[in-house]
Amino acid sequence: ARVESQSNTDPWAKAGVMIRESTNSGAKYIGVHVTPTSSHGVSLQYRSVTGGSAVDVAQISGPAAPYWVRLVRSGNTVRAYRSADGLTWTQVSTNITAVALPGSVLAGLAVCSHAAAALSTVSFDNVSLVQPDFSITPSPLSQTITGGGGTEFTVTVAGTNNFSGIVTLSLLGLPAGAGGGFSPPTVTNSGSSTLTITTTNTTAPDDYQVTITGTSGLLEKQSV
Repeated sequence: ARVESQSNTDPWAKAGVMIRESTNSGAKYIGVHVTPTSSHGVSLQYRSVTGGSAVDVAQISGPAAPYWVRLVRSGNTVRAYRSADGLTWTQVSTNITAVALPGSVLAGLAVCSHAAAALSTVSFDNVSLVQPDFSITPSPLSQTITGGGGTEFTVTVAGTNNFSGIVTLSLLGLPAGAGGGFSPPTVTNSGSSTLTITTTNTTAPDDYQVTITGTSGLLEKQSV
């Protein structure tokens, strides 16, 4: 998201993006924010314990609105980024692993005036929420196997949007007398696996469609 404009209610007023366990006032969170003055710049904070105090991880002097900020979550690791143009991104500090967030979280825009008697007015644009994902592609798409013989396919797993995880591969739809397996049976982040299919003389001649499934946590993708 880009913080397009921000009222200066306090040098430590903040506007940016946040990942949070709930809307409760003492909830755990991670946030990267722009402040209204270049002397305070970009601030990265988190609260690792529900009801605990916030921790200042980094403060980068120089930037001021309009300015871009981004959070990327992969499992229990969160990375914060900043950018002057939305094209070239610089990580703010190091990976954050100290906040044990639940599997389902709230993600959105955060504003703080840092002044009890004043409201902060902020304009955002270029706001997006992107889910890390992956795709599965077999190659070739089809082959002919003589009864009693076998063949191999290359199954490519391609992560997108900073996907990071272990994809477990499985196979459905093989006819009687046929077998199949993956080597390796899992792919981490992105990579490939070899699918070997074997038949016997009892496998009935026909056209068969098999389904390759990849599972990583709550994500599931299929290719036929």
